[in-house]
Amino acid sequence: MTVYSRRFRIQLSKLFINLVPDEDIHKPGAIYKLIIRYIRQKHPNIVHIIDDDGNIDDLPIWSILFYCLRAGDLQSALNAAKRCHLTSVVEWLNNYLKNNNQSIDPTIRLKIQDVYDREHLTNPFKSIVLSILSAYDVNNMHELIISSIDDLLWLRLSQIVLPNQDLMTLNKLQKLVYNEGNENRSSFNEKPVQYAMCLLLTGQFETAIDLLNQIEQFRCHAVHIGIYLHECRLLSTASKSDSPMLTATLITVDPLKSINYQRLLTNYTEKCRYDSELWQIVNYFYLLKQIRQKDGENCFIESLAVLLVKLNENDTDNLLERLFGTNRQGAFTEARILDHLDIDTNVVTANVGLYLEKHGHLELAAVLYDRAKKLRQACSIYNRLLSETIRTLISSNTLGAQNILTGARSFASRLASTQNDCDRLANTLFTLLDIYIYIEFFKSQQFERAYEIIQKLSLLPFAHTQIDQCLELINYYSSEIMDCYPDIILMTLTLMAILASVEYKSALNLSNQHLSLAATSSFDQRSSNILSTNKQGLLDELKRQADVLFRYIGLLPIKLHNHVHVQLMECFSRIKNASETVRLEDQPLAEDQQALLAEFERRRRARQIHVSTDDVEVKANLRQLGEPICLFGEGPAERRERLRNLISRLSDDEIAQKLRKKEEHEKRSEDKKEEVTWYHEGPEELQIARYWIAQYSLP
Repeated sequence: MTVYSRRFRIQLSKLFINLVPDEDIHKPGAIYKLIIRYIRQKHPNIVHIIDDDGNIDDLPIWSILFYCLRAGDLQSALNAAKRCHLTSVVEWLNNYLKNNNQSIDPTIRLKIQDVYDREHLTNPFKSIVLSILSAYDVNNMHELIISSIDDLLWLRLSQIVLPNQDLMTLNKLQKLVYNEGNENRSSFNEKPVQYAMCLLLTGQFETAIDLLNQIEQFRCHAVHIGIYLHECRLLSTASKSDSPMLTATLITVDPLKSINYQRLLTNYTEKCRYDSELWQIVNYFYLLKQIRQKDGENCFIESLAVLLVKLNENDTDNLLERLFGTNRQGAFTEARILDHLDIDTNVVTANVGLYLEKHGHLELAAVLYDRAKKLRQACSIYNRLLSETIRTLISSNTLGAQNILTGARSFASRLASTQNDCDRLANTLFTLLDIYIYIEFFKSQQFERAYEIIQKLSLLPFAHTQIDQCLELINYYSSEIMDCYPDIILMTLTLMAILASVEYKSALNLSNQHLSLAATSSFDQRSSNILSTNKQGLLDELKRQADVLFRYIGLLPIKLHNHVHVQLMECFSRIKNASETVRLEDQPLAEDQQALLAEFERRRRARQIHVSTDDVEVKANLRQLGEPICLFGEGPAERRERLRNLISRLSDDEIAQKLRKKEEHEKRSEDKKEEVTWYHEGPEELQIARYWIAQYSLP
């Protein structure tokens, strides 16, 4: 910082010299002549005044010495002191020159300070010269001579001496300038540029940028000053994008200020038009590519993602097409603005998608993953979106977002035509799309088409030979399919009950109300002829399929809610009694239906019971329940299964009652035992052995 302050002090000296033009300024001694003329014009009242220490060219010696120092011409100041035979001043200036115009040796500095205190100087020029050479009395503003902010900054920079803290330091100078601006805010508001220059000249870049950024007409300058300083690595930036524009550390002594560089650029680009100035916006964001936040997020990636999120739908589609070469419907374009930057466009696109996925914007994330050829990530997100859309359609009877459906169908069609490594994810995607079409037909009351579709999907068995296959496939279904699987079962039985009802007539004979399905669906929309055949034959087929479904439900490894069980039984009864005219609520359940329901409940309980694999423990449990611990030809596996079936048939109260009876029986058996003390006469060998042990062990 010493080199930095010295450089500014020299710059201020050159600026002072250039105030008065002179064509002979580069000749030897020209600066001294220029100084003499300047003093005569600046201070005409001191001409011909006799100075106690001497005069040169009809001017007091101390005025010449000050302006020589101010102009940075120490050699002219030394020559002037020699002409007046000021031996002490000559010694001081020689020492000042020896130390590269930075400071004087401490011993000489103390002598100058002693002269400064002892003589009670009334000469303002002598006072300021001694103050500069000794770096003393730094709080004195020297108002009679210092008339501009440049002169004041030069004076304070000349008084900086390190590392002695009693003298003027750069930190003290920064505090002085900053506090002066805060105390006289009204005056500095009139001249904000001058105050910003003072802050910049004293190294307070962050504060200066924040000041200029608060004024609309200077915001452009604040941004570009910040860009230049950041590229030169002179700017301290905040570590979080949501922090204020200017932050300070918690250190009480000399806190470090930081500027929110990302917010500075993003706020500036908000005034740009997205339709015509998108290239400029991206270029400003590109300056953030090397900056990472405290949590590791890249500021360039985050700025692009936030720009996508905050726009409306039309602007978002326009931005996606121009920036990433895609849209929310999954249509690709070749022209991309990002291709003109020195980056890997696919990597940037994938990272923006990852950021959007983390923050819950799944639709945009899936579109960008698809464009970046991250098929697995895109497929996974589309599966999640479709699962949510299906649940919304089931619960609220409202159609899902068309952008999601269109994008998913477009992605699925491209996925089917290319080689990829996401077979299971792709199968889930195709299945979810077909499930949505099935539910869409059902909600639009096109029951015949829905019935044909569910039979083609192979999600549920409609024949006894299909049960094992469906049970095997259910182990490979993803969580997105399993989330809506109980609703599919209930909807299918409801559909079959509607088709089997007496009041139902073919939709072909009614008004032709169709739902506008996408042409990319897996099923065509040709007319159905399910009910064109014998009604009684259809009823028999529906009853047979209902029996198959109920057997399948009893074997399912998933737990259904109680209200689902009730609705399933209602649908099953409606199908079974479809040909009768008795009202469903007045007709009791048949005995075989009750037995089937009880068996279904027992199997469900049996699947949830955990039985120990330790055969000893299994036998102990059987003994506690009063059952034989082993049957003829029974192995450990069969015995374990027998215990599970036994527990599934018994309720918790029955099991507790059996255990209580067992405990009471054992307690009664123990009470019957008599406590009798008896003695037994041992053999002669035992007596000999004990006698030998006593002889060996006793002293």
